[in-house]
Amino acid sequence: MGVGNTCERPEEVLRGYDVVFAKGRAALEAAAVGACVVVYWWRQLGPLVKAVELERLRAGGFGRRSMGPLLLTPEEFGRGVERVLEDYDAADAAEVSRRVRASAGRDAAVGELLELYEEAIAEHAAAPPDRELEGRAAAAHLRELSLAFSRHREAIYNSTPYRVTERLRRTPVLGRLSRALARGFAGRRDGQ
Repeated sequence: MGVGNTCERPEEVLRGYDVVFAKGRAALEAAAVGACVVVYWWRQLGPLVKAVELERLRAGGFGRRSMGPLLLTPEEFGRGVERVLEDYDAADAAEVSRRVRASAGRDAAVGELLELYEEAIAEHAAAPPDRELEGRAAAAHLRELSLAFSRHREAIYNSTPYRVTERLRRTPVLGRLSRALARGFAGRRDGQ
């Protein structure tokens, strides 16, 4: 959506690619249609999803925990891509796809959710909740989320594209022009 190129049926588009750089659900969908997947998000490069690592990466949601350091330089990113793609194996990608299709369907997800709910209900029935312990756990989780959000925000604000954009917006002529172009691309007009 951020680049104005949404599609209703990503599985039809994704199957046209041999390698897909993605995270989260997009990585899972790409693997399901048979693409070789490299876990990636905004200048963070993770591993190539191989059958031997599939369960670990999937347990982490193909997310940030499986990725390398923040904000790779273009040179580091290029070297990382070369290194990751050295492990490309079409047969392994097909095996990943087979495993994902066998385990990531709606029936399997509903079954896992029901099992989780039953475990939580049984755990709650077995022992009364410790409100103080739960409160501390919730506070620790919220603190971690807040710190992670701060780190992401700081990384974005310190990035070269952001700094250049902000400098451009502050210039008298180019700033007005860039704001007008942005409104035009967003489909808005002055006064609306």
